[in-house]
Amino acid sequence: MQKHIYEKVTAGELAAEAGITPEYLSTLFSEHLGCSIPQYIARQKMLEAKKLLRFTDKPLSEIAALLGYSSQSYFQAQFKKIRGITPAAYREKCRKGARGE
Repeated sequence: MQKHIYEKVTAGELAAEAGITPEYLSTLFSEHLGCSIPQYIARQKMLEAKKLLRFTDKPLSEIAALLGYSSQSYFQAQFKKIRGITPAAYREKCRKGARGE
């Protein structure tokens, strides 16, 4: 998954790469990770978004595009839904922490 973080990835593609059916892969995700494949992909994208927000000055629109979101506003809504904070607020919080404020 990590090597495809900047691509649009489907359950079918992941299953094919693993040599199993999408249904079996879905079952494995539910049993071992406690989430669906789309939820897992979204979480991984959010982890990458956090890195990009913290360690780069890329604009939100560029981060959204890099991670395959259809728009900056959709990316912002998903980030807030999953992380509980907006991307801009997260970036600012990280910068304040780095400055010791």
